[in-house]
Amino acid sequence: MTTTDSEGSYDLAQVASQLRLESRARSGASWFFFIAGLSLVNSIAQAAGASITFVVGLGFTQLIDGISLALRQDTVQSAWPLISMVNIVLDVVILGVFVGIGFVARRKLKWAYLVGLAMYGLDALLVLLFGDILAAGFHALVIYWIFRGYRALSSLDALPASGRIPASAVQATLAASSDSRASQGGGQTLLFLALLLIAGLLVFLILFLLIS
Repeated sequence: MTTTDSEGSYDLAQVASQLRLESRARSGASWFFFIAGLSLVNSIAQAAGASITFVVGLGFTQLIDGISLALRQDTVQSAWPLISMVNIVLDVVILGVFVGIGFVARRKLKWAYLVGLAMYGLDALLVLLFGDILAAGFHALVIYWIFRGYRALSSLDALPASGRIPASAVQATLAASSDSRASQGGGQTLLFLALLLIAGLLVFLILFLLIS
């Protein structure tokens, strides 16, 4: 079976193979958004005194939040606003880096995957150092999925120009198959994470104003 566009006809199996690689690459990049979003939830939960923790979240932000909490307990109340502000800034910078890596990886730049893998790998070592075997195991699983996306992108880059199917043909296949729903779902997931990040920042600001 073949699909056609203005540039020629393509075997459906060939289109499906390339589409599968693009989907894996995009899925690998999406993990950076999930890491940032779940880390934000962890920070909000810790600030609210909740004991809920997502094991995929960053250990670095949890460490910063823990140090901030300990400093507030050991210092005078007048220093709490400054400690909270530094805590928020550091968390936002770290989460912003992961969100930025996610966007760059979505643009099919392999170095973004490698930088993200290195940073998340260090985070896995951190949680392992603190004895959180469960979190370290889930970190390893996420690293695998991100690396799987990197390998898919490498396979796409290795395709010769003559063997690569134009985006118009891929889009035509998407429109004619049920996979278009999965594509829309990815956009909805990204929108959800963006709203979650905005909501988290608002909660941080509210907590800061209450503390001060």
